[in-house]
Amino acid sequence: MSVRLPRRLGAAAMSAAIALGAPPAMAAPFAPHKAVYKLESLDLGDGAGLSGADGAISLEWKLTCEGFVTNQRMITRLFGLDGEVQLGDLTVSTFEPSDFSSLRFTIQSLSEGTLAEDYFGTARKGREEAPGEIAYTRPETQTAPLPAKAVFPSEHALGILSSAGEGKRWHEAVVFEGGAPEEIYRVITFIGNRRTGDAGGEGAAGPQAAQAALAGLSFWPVTLTYYDLELGDGLPRYEARFHLYENGVSDELTLDYGSFSVHGTLRELEILDRPSC
Repeated sequence: MSVRLPRRLGAAAMSAAIALGAPPAMAAPFAPHKAVYKLESLDLGDGAGLSGADGAISLEWKLTCEGFVTNQRMITRLFGLDGEVQLGDLTVSTFEPSDFSSLRFTIQSLSEGTLAEDYFGTARKGREEAPGEIAYTRPETQTAPLPAKAVFPSEHALGILSSAGEGKRWHEAVVFEGGAPEEIYRVITFIGNRRTGDAGGEGAAGPQAAQAALAGLSFWPVTLTYYDLELGDGLPRYEARFHLYENGVSDELTLDYGSFSVHGTLRELEILDRPSC
């Protein structure tokens, strides 16, 4: 069996988990946190070549006096129709300053213990909405253009939050989350009606501690749809659907890649301290 789990699965999951947030000077409800999500196969199409999939995502998103730090690890097991098991291990670390002017990223992906992808670099926006630049140190020293008006994950998240708070039904942006130069996407977000969760009720996470942290908080059902910059056939590369809470935590995550989809459930949640600055 050789099924390549799209690396953007991890990025989409991280986007889901941090999709509400604000720089340290803004949005007091935002809660820096650590979270663990359990992954299970949801729908395996005929073209997936899989009999099942599972795994876990651990995410840490914290605020510093300078900006945002994220650390993520995703471990997956893909079960082939022939009984073979394929192991994947993805780690992603990023830093964004509070003015969203740049993104520093480190991304490594292992397949069966062998390094499959290794990216380290910094993306910087151009001045006055001019094109910017992505400078790579790994896998090799090179530069690539960053489209004008492209945004990074946290700024993208704030745009979604702003649109949701204004009662808008959708939000659109060109987004770079780190990785290869071609992994710049047009992301269209569809925003559902604002709802309120309750412990053990609609929108509630599984474990009791997570339920307590989310009880009574508002959330939005959202769908992030990722397209290539040139729309081509108009079909998305993938979709991420989840419940987006006002304190920055997400739950009930579905990652849909067309031929298969996986579901992520929040299993552990720890609220972290905000910086005193």
